[in-house]
Amino acid sequence: MTETLSPAILILCLLVPLVLCPAARGQDHGARVQWLRENAAVLHPLSTDSEPGPRDADLAPLRRALAGVRVVALGEQTHGDGACFRAKVRLCRFLHRELGFDVLAFESGMFGCRKAWEGLRAGEEPVQALSRG
Repeated sequence: MTETLSPAILILCLLVPLVLCPAARGQDHGARVQWLRENAAVLHPLSTDSEPGPRDADLAPLRRALAGVRVVALGEQTHGDGACFRAKVRLCRFLHRELGFDVLAFESGMFGCRKAWEGLRAGEEPVQALSRG
C-alpha cells in the first residue's frame, strides 16, 4: 500500500526551510555595498605586453589586498578561454615582478603530472618534460 503526502504537508515541508533559512529572508546589503565602494578597482583592458608600465598601475591595489599572502590561486570558469589566459599572464607578471612571488603551478591531470615527473626524473629539461605531461 502506498501513501501519498497531502498537499498541505508537502507545502509545509517546502516552506518551513525557506522561512527558517536566513538567506531566504531579506538581507541588509549596505555593509557589502559600502565595502565594494571602498575596495573595488577599475582594471584596464587586458594586455600581454612583456614590460611593466603604466598599464600595471591599475593592479596596484593588489599590493594592499595581498599583503602578507604567500599563495594566490587564479581560477577560471572554463578551460581554454583566451581572455582568461591573457589576464593570468598579466597577473602572474605583476605578482612576480612587483610582489615577489616566485613559484608558478598549474593544475593538471594525474596522468600528465606523472608523465612530466618521469621526464624530470630521467633528466629532461623542465620545459621538455612539462610539455610531455
